[in-house]
Amino acid sequence: MEPIRLNEIPNELFDSLGTVKNIYFPSQGHTSDVGIIESAKGRFVIKRTKGEQYCSWLSREVHALNCLTGTSLPIPAVYQVVEQKNENQAWALMQYFEGETLREALYKEKNTDRRHEMIFLFRSRFVKYSFNALPETIGWRVRLAG
Repeated sequence: MEPIRLNEIPNELFDSLGTVKNIYFPSQGHTSDVGIIESAKGRFVIKRTKGEQYCSWLSREVHALNCLTGTSLPIPAVYQVVEQKNENQAWALMQYFEGETLREALYKEKNTDRRHEMIFLFRSRFVKYSFNALPETIGWRVRLAG
């Protein structure tokens, strides 16, 4: 079964999407349903969370993405957020970036040293921007192992 069916997507998002041609679902974590939508207006990422905790996490993620806009990192634009409090779920419609996820790259890379290097580079960038660009109010401060 597909994680997101077209008839579940809030009507408000179709103004940004236009007519949906295709939706597919990449491998990803378990805190949300994520789909890549191909529509008359381009490609988009759609994300749905269910439950109070995961809706809160999506809200923090959107806030963090907005805070990181304008840094040297390629940050996807968040076009629209819809909170459906009665259904206890939230949706985010975001910019799609062509490319490979870290998960995909790690899976394909067979050299252990190179895999460690990829993880280290990701961590070092995350730590740099967590300390310098993200406000403490979103609660995403990194604790460094010491």
